Amino acid sequence: MNKFLLAASVAAAVSLTSINAYSADASGGYVGVSLGHSTSDALDELDDVSGVSVDDSDTGYKVFGGYNINANFAVEGFYADLGELSATDGVNKAKVESDTFGAALLAKLPVGEKAEVFAKLGYQFWDADASVNGDDIDLGDDDGSDAVYGVGAAYKFNNVSIRVEYERFELDSEDVDLLSAGFAYNF
Repeated sequence: MNKFLLAASVAAAVSLTSINAYSADASGGYVGVSLGHSTSDALDELDDVSGVSVDDSDTGYKVFGGYNINANFAVEGFYADLGELSATDGVNKAKVESDTFGAALLAKLPVGEKAEVFAKLGYQFWDADASVNGDDIDLGDDDGSDAVYGVGAAYKFNNVSIRVEYERFELDSEDVDLLSAGFAYNF
């Protein structure tokens, strides 16, 4: 029995040491950029209007930076351009462009030595600008603050990570989804 307890204690100590070593290696800062496809359901009610054409998707991008607290948690700040929505009846064209900045907490789960999956929850400050035929119009509440959340995965090559993620940016009662891929430099 004493040999079993000794062996279990040694195994536990070695396991904790390797977990702590991994956690120490996993801390540090990072900066990155990602590019993707943004979509919104904000103009869905116009899809059924005869003669109106709706484009509810665009290219979006994000610049981000953060700090890995350990192997399981990180904090991240970001700026994202969520692209443009537009509708036209062939004569008039209305469009809405939106962007946002904010911060999020990432809960990460390492999958092997180089890969991880993560979930994020954060808060953002967004701004939307609208125009009709090139002339700016007042949307009333054209800025605000709401939640942002998402999931993703990353794979690390030395100091560079490849990252794929899906995020939902809430803008009052409307949502913008961004599916993106990008790179991060870890330091």
